[in-house]
Amino acid sequence: MQEELELEDKSLKLIKKTKKPMIIDFEGVFGEKIQKGVYLKGEKKEGVFFVHGLYGNCFDEKYRKLSNFLNKKGYSVFLFNRSRLDHEILINENRQNQFQGKSFNDEIEDVKIALKHFLRISRLRKVHYAGFSLGGTLSSFLVKNFNSYLKTIFLFGSGLSTKNKNRPIVNRFPEKSLILNNFSSYSGKIILVQGTYDDVVPIEEAREIITYHKNKAPLTKLILLRGVDHQFKRIKGRPSELKLTKLIYQIILGEISNFT
Repeated sequence: MQEELELEDKSLKLIKKTKKPMIIDFEGVFGEKIQKGVYLKGEKKEGVFFVHGLYGNCFDEKYRKLSNFLNKKGYSVFLFNRSRLDHEILINENRQNQFQGKSFNDEIEDVKIALKHFLRISRLRKVHYAGFSLGGTLSSFLVKNFNSYLKTIFLFGSGLSTKNKNRPIVNRFPEKSLILNNFSSYSGKIILVQGTYDDVVPIEEAREIITYHKNKAPLTKLILLRGVDHQFKRIKGRPSELKLTKLIYQIILGEISNFT
């Protein structure tokens, strides 16, 4: 199933009051051996697990707003920064340097540890995985151990390869066939959201994740966003981060609300 969305100026009210978040330090596998997380408890029996992209930061405005929006609707939310050399250095220009020496497998292990932590403190049995760029690709390596917990996997600008093969972590990017085979055993719902101005992940490659002939997922969907870039920050080159954050929230909420 494929949808193509026109972006309209439908505004959502910003959420001004949310429950007090729980700030957590927990085990990581690289650098300081620490991951830093934020947990928001909700009333529903489902939660949303956010995974940022390469060299990302869960404390960016986009993730904070998405978490607050969803928590206000009753969902528990967990977001975290994967292990790095120094968590105190979060300035964009220095982020890549904080991952020198970290492997792709280290990233996988960090996400596994984080999801286990979320499941343990929340006591939830069903989680919706929302991964951006590399964060979405990493979900394929969780399917084997967490299939029964992952109700939906959202892939925002996630692909099967990378153009930046000389950079830390992605210099050991796995073969495309391995990622596809991992996804093929997933039994939940896969929603792939892609911007038509994405200059990092080709739409054809992203589409292959949900059209792979061995897939067992009962429901798959590709949502194309016209004029949107890889970072989900610009529409046809114009800064539009708040507008796109609200749209991402609408997509997540709409899909998890209509899937039982």
